[in-house]
Amino acid sequence: MPDLTTILVSASVAAGVTMLIEYSAKPMLEVRKDRIVQHARDREDARKRLVTLATKLGDAVYDLDMSAWDPLVVIMRISDEFRDVSSQRHDIGASLPDEIRLLLDFELGYCTALLNTSGFRYRESGKMNSSAPGVDEDVKVMLRLLSDRFAIPIDYLSTPAWNVPARRRLIRRAIEARAAQSARDHEQRGGE
Repeated sequence: MPDLTTILVSASVAAGVTMLIEYSAKPMLEVRKDRIVQHARDREDARKRLVTLATKLGDAVYDLDMSAWDPLVVIMRISDEFRDVSSQRHDIGASLPDEIRLLLDFELGYCTALLNTSGFRYRESGKMNSSAPGVDEDVKVMLRLLSDRFAIPIDYLSTPAWNVPARRRLIRRAIEARAAQSARDHEQRGGE
């Protein structure tokens, strides 16, 4: 039979170690857990913002198909959405690696400029009435093209962190897409 002092020493050492861990390690673990949960929430919020933007682009095409909106109104409404997302660019980019963040920054800038140019061009030409032939189709084609431009960032934000090969493929696709855009820009400027 074990000695009573052995039992008391074992119990007091176990209680001491438990209290030491409880008061020293656990607060750090709680802070780490909160940081991980917040990062997951931020990623999900960023993904939702981009999915909402892509969905609104698709809805705008539907609105034009149903002749529910004037093309200028659609362009201005979508431009406002792009401005809102662009103002949150830093928050969204914090959840992305540099390669995909650069692609997203370029896409947001490109789409905003294209929408602003289109709205200005149609407003100045006086074609922004629903009876002008071809205007609706031009705007629909533009909006369909713009809705696909956020696929890589959305896919990356939707891919779980443990799926490293898929994330690497998406980063590679972002690099290739950005290189192709740079080459097109270079050609459009006359090969300067």
